[in-house]
Amino acid sequence: MGHKRRPSLAEARPAQNPQEREGCEPKQCCDHPTQDRSEGKRLDRRRFMRSVVGASGAALAAGALTTRGGPLGASEAHAASDGSLRQRTAVVIIDPYNDFLSPNGAAWPAVGSVVRAVGVVDNLKKLLAGARSTGTQVVYAPHRRYRRGDYANWKFRNWSHKGIMNYKMFAHGTPRGEFLNGLKAEPGDMVALEHWSASGFANTDLNQILRQHGIDHVALAGMLTNTCVEATGREAVELGYHVTMIKDAVGCMSQKEQTAAVELSYPRFAHAILSTDEFLANLG
Repeated sequence: MGHKRRPSLAEARPAQNPQEREGCEPKQCCDHPTQDRSEGKRLDRRRFMRSVVGASGAALAAGALTTRGGPLGASEAHAASDGSLRQRTAVVIIDPYNDFLSPNGAAWPAVGSVVRAVGVVDNLKKLLAGARSTGTQVVYAPHRRYRRGDYANWKFRNWSHKGIMNYKMFAHGTPRGEFLNGLKAEPGDMVALEHWSASGFANTDLNQILRQHGIDHVALAGMLTNTCVEATGREAVELGYHVTMIKDAVGCMSQKEQTAAVELSYPRFAHAILSTDEFLANLG
């Protein structure tokens, strides 16, 4: 007795693709997707990335106020005539400590050149003044201020944790652990619990504060561009917030990192990337 020969893969494959069977020219039929479905063809990374972020990535980095569905209409603009959206918006300031923003701060030698070049301090002051003048909620998301013993028994410490330990960053009870003059919280502002790592949401009450005040739009600024600010923005998106990144009110340790975050990373998750002036103009 012999066994029936199983067809090879080539024999088992249909002689024609679905388009050819229906009498359509491959890649040209209006009734079928235009992408090449042939097996084994390598993905064109550039084409794929353009299909994902396309013009929107460049527009976001350039400061266009957009959503996933396109440019914001009048009903969604921050300058809505009835002010309803402004009442649902919060400016979230992340880690405006002396250790980052004062020339006497521990991290100033690392971040000072970018902070000065971008104009971070002046723009943060302008952002806060503009938000408060329009009745927009201001919320602070501060980092854990170093206390003796912090991180000492942690099982896994990353470079940030080790740096905070070694330099006693934002040391509690010292000027280094205070917000820079001109950026301090004022009556009516809210201050979330301190975050231990990068995201201002993780293990804090930031989400609770925002939700209880009816906030669903957040504009983020502060330090550092590509760590705490970015991590907070990414998690805000995951939590369902509309996220605006204020590109000239953030700073980090090098211009290369600043450019990479604002021009490459932010467009991958943020709904809008605006300058301080652009954001305030939209607040009305």
